[in-house]
Amino acid sequence: MKNTSFIPVYCLIIICSIFGLWINLAFATPLPVVATTCEATDVTSNSATLHGKVGNYTGDPVQLTIWFMYGTARDNYSDTSTSATQIVSGGTTIPVGIGISGLSPNTTYYYRIVEQSNEFGESMGREKSFTTLSATPTVTVTPTPFPTSNCTIPGRVSQLPDLMLYCAGLCRRRSGVFLIAEEALTRENPSWTATFG
Repeated sequence: MKNTSFIPVYCLIIICSIFGLWINLAFATPLPVVATTCEATDVTSNSATLHGKVGNYTGDPVQLTIWFMYGTARDNYSDTSTSATQIVSGGTTIPVGIGISGLSPNTTYYYRIVEQSNEFGESMGREKSFTTLSATPTVTVTPTPFPTSNCTIPGRVSQLPDLMLYCAGLCRRRSGVFLIAEEALTRENPSWTATFG
């Protein structure tokens, strides 16, 4: 016949463990200050604004120093943002937003909020990420200077009004008078030489 006298002891141990766990969950003291990481906004090719919020669950105001850690690898933050100091009233939550710059284009960054106080030490929010935009190519336009005198434009006599409009739109006029060389207005020489005075 098997000895089953140990079964009540095991049952008592299990019941006591469950009861103790329930007591801990029911009457656990929440963390006095909690930091939460939120989504980044205003993301460009080289900058972003990181957001978070900090809740003070104590009954008294607490002075907090808040900043963000960020980097290009998970859980490995090579940079920190500037910090902000806030006095957070008891039982309140405040939003935080801090801009960062000098980022690389088309790169994923990982970040989290950090808060620190003299009373309760330091706590961090969960990690989040964002990806910067691709770099915008720089286009340099170098205008071709248009002559202000002795402008020769091929054409025929019948196109003289068009020439006047063309030059009026593209050439800088000093006195507003166009002088067309008479010898150019021939069928043998189908070009105009315009001199701007």
